Amino acid sequence: MSETWAPDWPDRVRMRLSQLGYRELESFLRANPGLTYGQLCQILAIPAAPVQVSSLALREAFDNGRFRWGVMDCLCRELAESLPKGFTQTSRGLHGIRMATVMWSSEISRITENDPCYEAMWRSVMNALLELPPRPGWLPRDPEDPVIQQVFQAPWPAHLDRPSPPGTESRP
Repeated sequence: MSETWAPDWPDRVRMRLSQLGYRELESFLRANPGLTYGQLCQILAIPAAPVQVSSLALREAFDNGRFRWGVMDCLCRELAESLPKGFTQTSRGLHGIRMATVMWSSEISRITENDPCYEAMWRSVMNALLELPPRPGWLPRDPEDPVIQQVFQAPWPAHLDRPSPPGTESRP
């Protein structure tokens, strides 16, 4: 087994973050907007796979009640990976969005254990993004991007960091 996939990989990532002066992964992500998970791994300079960093980031966000921000940040980074030169209004541009959202949705599903409430939200966000589509050259830097904010607004409102089970009311 390679060191990258050794069972202690989350501890190694957290230790490296601490060495770099970050108390949590979210702080590191906020300090490095617009970078892909692969680029973040290069900064960490330890054996870590991009999927490990994204998974750890979403787990931390979920556990800390900041899941909406985490999934928005994850989508931005997956889009940066799939659309390195920005969105183009071509089949290649739409394919890039689809590839990014497939990676993004699989990470969400893994963290939420395929919860249908979350699935409904990420599917709505994905559909909104594909229906938009963004202007040529668009590439979100962070969750504050207007397009990201727009596609999340209706299906995953800001007050809804952890949705209630189906059939119950959500509270702000």
